[in-house]
Amino acid sequence: MNEGRTSPRRLTIVYVAAALVVLVLVAVCAVYLGGGSDGGKPVPGHPDWRMVTLPIRYENGSAIEIIENWQATDPSGELLQSFLNDYTAPQGEYDLGQVCSSYAVDLHDTAERMGIKAHVILLYFVGVVDPHAIVAFDTTDGGRIYVDSTGLTPQERAMGYMARFRIAEVVAGEPYVLHYTTPYNATEATGQIIDRVSVLG
Repeated sequence: MNEGRTSPRRLTIVYVAAALVVLVLVAVCAVYLGGGSDGGKPVPGHPDWRMVTLPIRYENGSAIEIIENWQATDPSGELLQSFLNDYTAPQGEYDLGQVCSSYAVDLHDTAERMGIKAHVILLYFVGVVDPHAIVAFDTTDGGRIYVDSTGLTPQERAMGYMARFRIAEVVAGEPYVLHYTTPYNATEATGQIIDRVSVLG
């Protein structure tokens, strides 16, 4: 008898469903436009740069922020090698609890400022609680290159060693192997097994 009328309960269900659809669409757009991160704060004087807070913290509890340059592009292998050769790595003066993350952030941000797209990577090892931070570059001619930059120990600095980079083999379930670049030209088997890999920015 009431075929032409819609019950209040049915209208409520329709309104709730519509509201949920809108919320999902807003969330999807936010993730798409923000690249899965917080979207970032503008960097004064650089309209294409954003300061983005990563969803992790240093061991001392402070927030980890990186610079994202919207104009940065993936480098060729030659350009990446040239950049790494010219890059001056920090000399191991970070606070305790910020070491590997700080080196990774410094390398990442320096690359982004120069227009080279970089990614902060967290490696989780089997049997190890805290992750290890490194940087990855997606080269246009050689695929993804992982760079582990942890500077020098105080003893190495005292002996006048140059800052070093290590090109890492990163495969979940496989050992973490590092290949030292010039002037060391050596390979280090860390003995650690990679459990999982997380790309942050």
